[in-house]
Amino acid sequence: MTDPFLARGPLILNVSGGRTSSYMLWRYLDANNGALPPDVFPVFANVGDEQPETLDFVAEMGRRWCPIHWIEYRRDDPAGFAEVDHATAARRCEPLEAITEAKGFLFNPVMRFCTQLGKIKPAVAFMAARGYEHWTSALGLRRDEPRRVARHSATDHGEPRVDSVYPLHAAGVTKPDVEAFWRAQPFDLGLPWWLSNCRGCINKSSAILERT
Repeated sequence: MTDPFLARGPLILNVSGGRTSSYMLWRYLDANNGALPPDVFPVFANVGDEQPETLDFVAEMGRRWCPIHWIEYRRDDPAGFAEVDHATAARRCEPLEAITEAKGFLFNPVMRFCTQLGKIKPAVAFMAARGYEHWTSALGLRRDEPRRVARHSATDHGEPRVDSVYPLHAAGVTKPDVEAFWRAQPFDLGLPWWLSNCRGCINKSSAILERT
């Protein structure tokens, strides 16, 4: 069986800032002798409402493991995005506000264009800006998330230029595997497992809201 973490570019690795997608990045590095090919890009799309611990975690991976590209939605930029870093990343929902202004109404659980415009579109623009006409996009969905894999693969978010892959799912990785990995590391995301990276996520359940 071919190792799903052997990197073949052009490839974008979607690092959400959570433990699972960050573990995916480490698996790619491990399978490729600690260094990614020049046409493989770890990318973190910041919407400006991430937990401070998430931003610190992504920055720490960038220092310890490999460079990570930080991108944000830009309504008025011809490229559709801008590259930032830990120091310059938006922290007051600026990208989300620009998205709401562009659409003319608020995103909601039925119309989650916060993800579409805040993460997917900037990632597409990032790769297109590098001259790629077709590429692969790796997402950190595990074997114990079959519904999410099926839902995403059924739509692929309407991007014909992009082929999505789910290497953690293909490798049989489950949440306990990810938990065990981070317990053994010298650093970790400073958030409880039940708390999402996005502070105001519209998909938070009532149980989660009561705990925050």
